[in-house]
Amino acid sequence: GDIMKKYNERDVYNHLYIKIFNDEVYERFPDLGKYIKEDYFMVTGFLEDFLIDLYDDSKSVIRPFLDERTTYAYRMHYGVGNFGFSVSNSFIGKELSLTGERIGQLLSFADNSIINMIISEYKLYKDNKNNPDYVDIRNATILIEELGLSREVYNKLKRQGINTVDEIDLDYLKSLHNGFGERTCDAIDKGISRIRNK
Repeated sequence: GDIMKKYNERDVYNHLYIKIFNDEVYERFPDLGKYIKEDYFMVTGFLEDFLIDLYDDSKSVIRPFLDERTTYAYRMHYGVGNFGFSVSNSFIGKELSLTGERIGQLLSFADNSIINMIISEYKLYKDNKNNPDYVDIRNATILIEELGLSREVYNKLKRQGINTVDEIDLDYLKSLHNGFGERTCDAIDKGISRIRNK
């Protein structure tokens, strides 16, 4: 039988981190190495965001490039929704009527897509950072829809009656002990920073 690996969110983050940020990947995607040196926090932030969506089971597609099938395989591989227990490619294959080998290909396709996503999200962030029209957003009323939050975090804010960014007080939200933990507040904070581009 297969020995099942057990993952928690931190393990999955570390696992993906090692897959994405290593010398071999930097050789294939030289941009990534450059960006990491330039703005480590922002670049890894895109991976954090991806992880939040990976664990948000209201989403059957995590990103446009990961269709339902690939998203499902990726989640099963990391035990998301299965108490953290990873299942083998051949098991996932049976579920999806594909060969285990094909599942392996889907998973490595997903890894490469995540790298491409991080690069293109960072490029977009960087190009907009110095665009005067972009900086103007600071003074406008920004709706929380624009923060690119996961459905779960978005709903938590809506339940507090918060509709715009200037209504967000993270210290107050943390003090509520109402689902606004470190991770949720970090996600909100990153969304705000990205828009206001502090």
